[in-house]
Amino acid sequence: MPVLKVLAFDDSGAGTSRATPLHPPLFRTSLLSTLCADLQAVPGVQVVTPAPDGGRTLFAQRLLAGIRAADAVWPLLPPAGGLLESAARLVLRRRRMLLGSSPAALHITASRRRTAAALLQAGVPALPVHAPDDPLALDLPLVVKPDDGAGSAAARLFRDGASARGWLAAHGQGKEVLQPFCPGRAASLCLLCRAGTVRILSRNALRVAMHDNQFHCLGCMVNGLAGEEPELDRLAAAVAAALPGLWGYVELDVILGAQGPVVFDIHARLMPSYAGLRASLGCNPAALVLGLLDDVERIPAELGRRAVSVDHGAFGMG
Repeated sequence: MPVLKVLAFDDSGAGTSRATPLHPPLFRTSLLSTLCADLQAVPGVQVVTPAPDGGRTLFAQRLLAGIRAADAVWPLLPPAGGLLESAARLVLRRRRMLLGSSPAALHITASRRRTAAALLQAGVPALPVHAPDDPLALDLPLVVKPDDGAGSAAARLFRDGASARGWLAAHGQGKEVLQPFCPGRAASLCLLCRAGTVRILSRNALRVAMHDNQFHCLGCMVNGLAGEEPELDRLAAAVAAALPGLWGYVELDVILGAQGPVVFDIHARLMPSYAGLRASLGCNPAALVLGLLDDVERIPAELGRRAVSVDHGAFGMG
C-alpha cells in the first residue's frame, strides 16, 4: 500500500522568527496532538510535522520545508490576517493536496461581513453583519466583535447602538463589526463538506456564559443536541450549496432562535469540538476527511451519536 505523507501544522511562530502564535498555546498543542493521533491511526498515512528549531527559522521557511516533504497538507491556522488563506494558496502552488477548503472559500469565511453577505445573498438564514458606521436601529441590543473571526471572548453585548458605538470610540481597534443580538440557544454543527454537498457529523450544544458583557464559550456537548435535526440538516445543506469551496472539516456556529436556526459564524478549520468526535462517532474523523479524496463515498451510512463533553478551557479558550 502506498504511503500518504500528511503535513499537519499550526501557527507556532507564525509571521516572525520568534514564537508569536495567534492561537493560545493550549489550543495549538491540544488540537494538533489530537489531529496527529487520528492521522497516525489511519492505515497508510505517515504524519509529517515541521521540525521545531527554537525559533531560529522563519515560520514560512519551516512551512515550505514541510510542504516539500509531504503529499498532502492539513493546516491548523487561524483566518486572521489571511494566514490560513495564504497557506492554502502556497500548498496548491506547490502542487500538494490541500486537506481543507479552497482559498476562495477561506477568503470569505475569514471575514464575518463577507460570510454573512454570501449566505444572505444565497438565501441562507444568517445574522447580518454591519460596519460600525452603517445605519442601524440603535434601540436594539448589538454585539460587537472582530471581523476576522477571533474567539467568543472578543465578542461584547451592548444594550443599544449608542452604547456599542461609545465603546468602539474608546476601545475599538478599527476591525470590529456589529451584529444584532439574537436570543436563543447556542449550538454548532461539525460537517464534512465537498463540492457543495455536506454530511453532518455532530450537532453540538454549546455552553456559553457572560461576564462583564463579554461572551465566554466554556465548552460543548458533542452530539448533545436533539430534536432540531430536520432544520439543522436543511441549514447545513444550504450553507454547503452557498459556499461550494468548503471542503473537509467545517464547523458552523448557529443560534436556535424563535424563528428557527440561523448561522452566525463559519469555521473552515478544526475547532475544539473536533476533539470529541472520535469518541462520539465511534470512528476516526480524520479518516473520514481523507476519504473525501476518493471518488467513492467512504463515509459509513450510520455514525455513532454518543454525547461527549469537551471543555474549552483545555484549549486555552473561553
